[in-house]
Amino acid sequence: GLAFFGGLLAGGIAMIWVMRREGANIADVADSVAPAIPLAQAIGRWGNYFNQELYGTPTDLPWGLEISVDNRIQKYADSATFHPTFLYESLLNLIVVGLIIWIEKRFKPAPGSLFTVYLVLYGIVRFLMELLRTDDQNVYFGVRNNGWIALAVSIGGTIAYVIMQRRARSTA
Repeated sequence: GLAFFGGLLAGGIAMIWVMRREGANIADVADSVAPAIPLAQAIGRWGNYFNQELYGTPTDLPWGLEISVDNRIQKYADSATFHPTFLYESLLNLIVVGLIIWIEKRFKPAPGSLFTVYLVLYGIVRFLMELLRTDDQNVYFGVRNNGWIALAVSIGGTIAYVIMQRRARSTA
């Protein structure tokens, strides 16, 4: 949850530091990793399936995930099947990859903007997943910590995208 966003922030800072030291174009590098990060996330989420962790609320849907009693959260000990949030997030991340590539081909956004598109889309995906998750977290106004952070990332990405597009138009 918060560890991912912290890792993304630390990785971004490290990338900027290295790119500046090497004289590389930070915006181009950010755009090049924009589709790779959600692709890696889509693959990585499958670890949650094998670990039987970070599943969603109980469900009777045909694709409900069976969780062993040992791995169930206490308040859902009597439930057998749960929303496979790892699967939902994995599939949604693949859609994010497709959207980023489509946006690049269709709109030719300003340099660095594809990374902000990733932030917006992943923030939305993660916010939705947090509404289904059951692991223990602090909840404020009905939303878990990670949901609020995801929402902030999405809003911040939207603001950054708008600023980048305006700057690109004014210099064109």
